[in-house]
Amino acid sequence: MVDWKPDRPSYLKNPYPALARLRKEDPVHWDSKFEAWVLTKYEDCDTVLKQPSVFSSDANAAIRHNRSILARQLTGTLDGNRQGDVPFIRTGLEEHKHQRALASPAYNVNHYGQIVKEIAWKWTHGAVSAAQGESFEAMSGIANQAVVETVYELLGTSPGERSNYESLGTTIQAWRAHSGAGPIVRSQGVRAQAALRDVCKHAVSTNSAPNGAIALLRDAIEVGSISEEDAAKLLFDLSIAGNNATAFLIGLMLWILAITPDLFERLKVQPELTALAVIEALRWQGPTQFIPRFATETTSLGNRTIKPGEGVLAVVTAAGRDPERFERPDEFLLDRSFRGQLQFGSGEHHCIGAGAAMGLAEQAILAMLSVTDTPPLIQKIEWGGTMTLRGFKSLYLKV
Repeated sequence: MVDWKPDRPSYLKNPYPALARLRKEDPVHWDSKFEAWVLTKYEDCDTVLKQPSVFSSDANAAIRHNRSILARQLTGTLDGNRQGDVPFIRTGLEEHKHQRALASPAYNVNHYGQIVKEIAWKWTHGAVSAAQGESFEAMSGIANQAVVETVYELLGTSPGERSNYESLGTTIQAWRAHSGAGPIVRSQGVRAQAALRDVCKHAVSTNSAPNGAIALLRDAIEVGSISEEDAAKLLFDLSIAGNNATAFLIGLMLWILAITPDLFERLKVQPELTALAVIEALRWQGPTQFIPRFATETTSLGNRTIKPGEGVLAVVTAAGRDPERFERPDEFLLDRSFRGQLQFGSGEHHCIGAGAAMGLAEQAILAMLSVTDTPPLIQKIEWGGTMTLRGFKSLYLKV
């Protein structure tokens, strides 16, 4: 019988053969470790993500049915622990829509468009220039730095507070990026996370931010649209959610430029196709492995009956390789007729920062194209990540 073991190092390095077997032999697979159904077909994943009333993000509601370890893990109640703060992405549909609407103007393309360009070009050009013809590590030198700066620019942190935000964000990102983080990195990350919560509480109660999500949330507090406590929690989530996935996406794009010289040459001539390259990369090797949901009613997928409270893991990285939806799914092809990648979710819970993340990756490509006439050369790579995210722990390039 086929197994799903996402914690194995071999799986993290290349999950696609195992996911292909699972999709073929047991596409709606029960995993006893999470007490959740593992979905590997595009159609099933798409169905789950587009029906939030049937497959909810609300892990708290799922706990009442006592049918999913996953629900207790996500709410911090496993092993009798006290419930922690429920992240913005784990709330029920109506609460999610309400909070999303308050912050969404900060993630409008009119706001982030120029920001992501300036930041991506600054770090890409800076890393290449500092290397002086030698190899450089793209994850620490470009991807991680660009993501952290972009996040806190979109939040609207004031110049005086920026260094504190970025320092804490970088520490948390280093802790959460890889499952093999040691005790020192973990301890630093936990302390930084607690400190960032305090910083976010302070931010929504003062008048230090001129624009961005902080200013929007402060205005919402003043008119009674959200409590100060909930605004601080939302600000904290916006400070860290998606950071690692976006950094992994930037690293992925730089790697793809290196391993596909034909693509490099095509984008040099047709830079307007760069956005399509990012979308195809998300389908082909996107960093997000799965998105959790919980059934709110008895329903069925495939030939399986799913009960209320049971977990459902939409394995979007498997959905992107489904041969029933994508022709030649294991190949990176820029010219596709269908581009329905699911890396940022779908429907009401589509990632609020998806546009900024893709824009940052796109601009990193354009910046790299501007500094070299030949594809970057790979010197050394190391895959890393966690069960939920996959990307490069290190990526050494030379131009």
